Amino acid sequence: MIPLRISTDRHGNNTNGIPLSDTRAVRVLSAGAGETITVPADASYALFSGTDNFYVDETSAAVPSSDADTGAPELNPVLRKVSAGDVLGIVAPAAATVIISFYS
Repeated sequence: MIPLRISTDRHGNNTNGIPLSDTRAVRVLSAGAGETITVPADASYALFSGTDNFYVDETSAAVPSSDADTGAPELNPVLRKVSAGDVLGIVAPAAATVIISFYS
């Protein structure tokens, strides 16, 4: 698994670029139908991208239907710290494709 490192240019300045991951997963979601993914061994970070809005939570996720002060899923997370073996729940209110790139 590739480590998450910010690239630098030839002068040592940060470029905010990261390498392509060699460990990626995809979930093709139907509206309101949640799916899960288990974080692979050696992963420490998950980078999410999607074709439409999606929610992520620990173990399972549901599209919010009312106010919640705690326990709400995250909407369109980008980069998150994870641990190998964690189970993430992913759901979308409309059909969407979500790609998760894992880094050590």
